[in-house]
Amino acid sequence: MNIYSKHNTILAVAFMLLWLFTSARVYAQPQPELTCVSVNENGSLYVGWNIPSGTFDGFRLFYKKTTEAFYNSLDFLPTITSGSIPVTDAQTEKYDVFLITFNNSPAANSPESVHLNNMLLVVSNGGIGSGIARLDWSPMKAVGAPEYIILRSMDNVNFIEIGRSNSLIYFDTIEAVCDLKTIYYKIEIPLTGCWPHSSTGSGTFKDDNRPEDPSITYVTINNGLAEIHWEHSLTPDVDGYILGVKDGAAYLDHDTTDFVNFIIDDFTDRPTYRYPCDESVTYVLRAKDQCGNQSSGILNYNRLHHTILISGEIESHCNRQATLTWNHYISMDPEVSTYEVYRSENGNIAELAGKVSASEAESYTFTDPLMLSNGSLYTYWVKAVNDVNTISSESCQVYLAPVIEFLTDFDLNLITVSNDNYIAMQASGAPDELIGKVNVYRGTSQSSGLQLLFSNNWSNSPVQLSDYDALVHESSYFYQLVATDACGYELGESLLFRSILLELTQPEDESIRLNWNAFMGWGDYLKNYQVYRFDGDIPAPGFPKPVPPETLFFNDLISEVSPGMVTYYVEAVHEDGRKSLSNTVSLVPEAEVLVPTAFRIGGFTPQFIPILKNVEPTAYLFMIYNHWGQLVFETTNVEEGWDGSMNGSPSPPGAYIWMLNFSDFNGNK
Repeated sequence: MNIYSKHNTILAVAFMLLWLFTSARVYAQPQPELTCVSVNENGSLYVGWNIPSGTFDGFRLFYKKTTEAFYNSLDFLPTITSGSIPVTDAQTEKYDVFLITFNNSPAANSPESVHLNNMLLVVSNGGIGSGIARLDWSPMKAVGAPEYIILRSMDNVNFIEIGRSNSLIYFDTIEAVCDLKTIYYKIEIPLTGCWPHSSTGSGTFKDDNRPEDPSITYVTINNGLAEIHWEHSLTPDVDGYILGVKDGAAYLDHDTTDFVNFIIDDFTDRPTYRYPCDESVTYVLRAKDQCGNQSSGILNYNRLHHTILISGEIESHCNRQATLTWNHYISMDPEVSTYEVYRSENGNIAELAGKVSASEAESYTFTDPLMLSNGSLYTYWVKAVNDVNTISSESCQVYLAPVIEFLTDFDLNLITVSNDNYIAMQASGAPDELIGKVNVYRGTSQSSGLQLLFSNNWSNSPVQLSDYDALVHESSYFYQLVATDACGYELGESLLFRSILLELTQPEDESIRLNWNAFMGWGDYLKNYQVYRFDGDIPAPGFPKPVPPETLFFNDLISEVSPGMVTYYVEAVHEDGRKSLSNTVSLVPEAEVLVPTAFRIGGFTPQFIPILKNVEPTAYLFMIYNHWGQLVFETTNVEEGWDGSMNGSPSPPGAYIWMLNFSDFNGNK
């Protein structure tokens, strides 16, 4: 028990005067350290101090209200470290307290310790409603900024720490107090050996505060249902969440959950339900606390999360490839960096079909390079991921089942040399509407491969095609056709065909030998070859001559050839009557010209005319000049000669000059 002496007011005043007089002297007494002043529940003060080194007779504690002029004092033995000041109003009045050490004989006092005050706490309403308590308090010490512990009690008996502060103000957000209630507060300083308390402050409050928003982290699809994940609200008394869906410009409440951090939206019977495989569904989330207060939702309204809506089609690629389209996923943190496209065939393990880099685009399109198999069922979906790969969002699955219609017929029916200067082809296919184009491949050697010559739009069968670049007198050609659909995918290819190149040689035995390559394309349906000969423009007697398919030559005797130009060609004959012609070859005899040495008007020969043999009639020019160099006659008609006249009158006898221009059947002039 602390020992102290209590003086009456008159003696206290006298003592104070004496103390004020002696305190001006230089003392050898040790100065004490006053450490704390704490307010007791009954309004008294508890004071603590440290014992200084040195010899003295006791401690003298001085105190007064800060509104008063004179101090009261209490004496304590030199071994005592704390004591109580027997006042009753320290809960509402501020006191000034200091300490000295003293000796009785000779009388001496130490310098004053630091002055301390009891901490007075004022509690007020710190917000618009009744949900925030504002705490203001006075410091215990005039200088310094200690750490203050904030204590709260619902019964003014049991106080718990709710926070700390380095300033003289604190705001307490009321939680889980659903009806108006008096709440009590104290301030405490955590000092070694002494934890001073402030006065007790109180106010009437209830929780009418909005809790903090939760934060949606991602939305994904789980077996065709939306799965929403979020981080909890940081407000401690939150006990559930309100899930909402965006409907136009409005947000509709969809479900109220318990205190969980994800939910699967399987509330299909509710009018607010949106099927995420038919539309991109936008979700928002608010928190609710134990008193029914709801958060604003602003956090999630400003960072909307919606499901990825994927669609797929195969029609634009004629059922051969899948094209997928989906919307951009926004508000992932970190943002989406890549979209991964997955594919499963007939329920087998899914594999990565491709990746698409994310951008600011609102939607994305991806065409799977895989050629789809007819009759298989393909399942596709998209996963949005970020570079951290801690979260991801998947779309619904789309199912694509290609049904590919194939040609029942496609073939190159015929190739032939046409007009002796190009290759004509005829192709057919069924059904015609499946074929978009036909690609014509050509080559001069089967071993070196064929190259694309040209592409042609397809119409109704049979389709006529022409190769005007073919050098039909120099080479035979291999041809193959490939039919493609409207998307460019191959539907079928023809058999390999080869045209006929006919060549003529004249061995020394004066026979004529015709050689040709085997026609290709009809296989065993090649009936035979027919060899045609024309003497001038007239079919030669006994022709055409049939030649078996395995025979690729024909001999003709020169003695059997009529005078003039002789032309040959070969024809390959199909069992059904189709025919493929070769180029023509000609046996061209040497040109012969006989011109009379003299001519008399009215003589035995009425005309002066050259005698021609094996001359090309279309390249003929016959002219007569007199000795003056004057042209007297000119003709291009091989049947017309000069009758000796000039301008309708007989020409005088004399020397005349003739000039003849002609070409043989080979074009030689």
